[in-house]
Amino acid sequence: MSLLTVLMGVSSTTFFASAVLAARHEHPAFGGYILAIVVGVLLAGCNGWIMYKAAEVLANLTTASSASRQGWWGRAFSLVVLLWLPLAAYLGDWVSSTMIRLAG
Repeated sequence: MSLLTVLMGVSSTTFFASAVLAARHEHPAFGGYILAIVVGVLLAGCNGWIMYKAAEVLANLTTASSASRQGWWGRAFSLVVLLWLPLAAYLGDWVSSTMIRLAG
């Protein structure tokens, strides 16, 4: 399993967990928790798909580059994914909270 796969999983899990945990702050009925789970799954799925496509584009762009340059771009992409984690947590919380408020 590569580092990028682990980082994709962690960021998607961050989206899902923050969306579901946001429901606790809103004190919704049972339907609110279901909505938070659906929002979390959608955000996590979109995040994983977009990251996979971004990594694919980066790999295609750096195919002609030297191995050291490919390694540098890979490490830079991993750093961007790590910096994305707090924003993913915030976005998951915000989107889920907003959806629960709008639905309730």
